[in-house]
Amino acid sequence: MEATLTLYKAVLETFLPTPEKCHYMFNLRDFAKVIKGIKLVTSANLRDPNKVIRLWCHESYRVFYDRLVDDRDQKSFFFMVKSSCQKCFKVDLSKILFPHMLAGSSVVNDENVRNIFFGDFMRSETDATEYDEIPDATLLTKTMEHYLKEYNSVSKAQMQLVMFRFAVDHVTRIVRIIKQNGGHALLVGIGGSGRQSLTKLATFIANYELFQIEVNKSYSMQDWKNDLKKVLKRAGADNKKVVFLFSDLQIKDEAFLEDISMILTTGEVPNLFAADEKARVETDFFYSTQ
Repeated sequence: MEATLTLYKAVLETFLPTPEKCHYMFNLRDFAKVIKGIKLVTSANLRDPNKVIRLWCHESYRVFYDRLVDDRDQKSFFFMVKSSCQKCFKVDLSKILFPHMLAGSSVVNDENVRNIFFGDFMRSETDATEYDEIPDATLLTKTMEHYLKEYNSVSKAQMQLVMFRFAVDHVTRIVRIIKQNGGHALLVGIGGSGRQSLTKLATFIANYELFQIEVNKSYSMQDWKNDLKKVLKRAGADNKKVVFLFSDLQIKDEAFLEDISMILTTGEVPNLFAADEKARVETDFFYSTQ
């Protein structure tokens, strides 16, 4: 808790919003996300104090580091994490990151911390999965390739992806976000960089349903409202785990973004359902839970 608070205060003081970095707005929700991420690992799997610190580093990187947009800010954050470890945990990062250090390297750096992986999608002999450390990056890549093969075997639209290091990194991040309550992310990249493909693979790994709208020339505001009703009913009334994948090319009206913002902040879109529609949804939900 003390380390997270120290890091959080340093982030607030250092990474201030600017016109180029308008999303640098951190609050107590981010503080809570680090704590929630740590609690994803059961106490039975946290017997090693060094592993606890690696978990804290991983969750801090996922909450704060992944939102930083340039090398300078990322390096600054690394030194914040290193300083917090020395001040609060009384350990040096090079000691607890030994399994992730590059061969022959004695100086810890940002890449060493980024080599830490936690997830709940690794296969075991019992097929039971728990959120835990993934010490072998090679095994992680092979696991991703296996999931991709399974996806292509059941999907009509196959994806020919090369699971190189950064692709694997992004899939693990997306899976982690998807599986958190109300999890959402803005994936930034140039066209054709694989944002949608990696999200589809992550959705498959998490065993969630994928929902996308189909925008054409005649797609209207009413069509948008109807699609929102479908996905919200599926996630709410039907209690299904759904990923809503929405790309920038599908923004035909700025009102689309306003509705998305309302869903992320309040969980609903005002006046989306008429009174009689809302009554039917509530009735159907009541009988489905009996």
